[in-house]
Amino acid sequence: MERECSSELAESQSRVDYRWTAAVQASGHWATSPIALGPHQTVLFGHVYPSERSLRVKIRVHRTSLPEVLVVEPESFEDDRGFFTEAYRMDQFGEYAELGLPSQFVQLNHSRSVKGVTRGLHFQWDPPMGKLMRVPRGEVFLVAVDIRPGSPTLGQYESVIANDRNKLQLWAPASFARGFCVLSDQADVEYLTTG
Repeated sequence: MERECSSELAESQSRVDYRWTAAVQASGHWATSPIALGPHQTVLFGHVYPSERSLRVKIRVHRTSLPEVLVVEPESFEDDRGFFTEAYRMDQFGEYAELGLPSQFVQLNHSRSVKGVTRGLHFQWDPPMGKLMRVPRGEVFLVAVDIRPGSPTLGQYESVIANDRNKLQLWAPASFARGFCVLSDQADVEYLTTG
C-alpha cells in the first residue's frame, strides 16, 4: 500500500511539475502551453510579477474625524473574471501600528442580514474588543461611536458605506460602539476582533 501511494504521488507530481501555476493570460487569451516561471515570480490575474511585487499587495489607511477610528482600503486586482485582494495581512497592518491599527486578531465573525436590518450598537468592556469590519457581499452603512467616559468626542461617530466593490473596512477600537445597517437586498459583514 505504501509503495502504491508513493508511486501515485510521484506520478501526480510529475504531471503537475510543468512549471505553470495557473492558466496565464497573454495578450487577452489564455496561454495553452506551460509557462516557465522563475522561483520568485507570481502570476496574478494574468500578469507576471517579480517576488517583491508578488509579496506586497498594498493597503491604504485613512484617518477619520475621530483619530482612533480608521478606514482601511486594500488594493484590489480586477479584470473580467473577478478580483483578488488581501483583506488582512499581519505584516502590512503592522506598518500602521502608530495609527492604532492592530496587526493581530483573535477571532473572525461573519453575519448575513437582509435590507433594512440594523445591528448594534455593540461594545464589550470585558474583555475590551476592537473590531475591523468589512463587507464581502452587498452594501452596508458601518458606524463607530465614541462611548469613552470623559472623552472630548463622547457621542460622536464616524461612518462609511462599505460594499463588495469599494472593499472599504472600518476599524473601531475597544471603547467604541459598532453597528451597521444593510443597504442592499442582502449583505455579509465580517469582523476581525481583538478580544
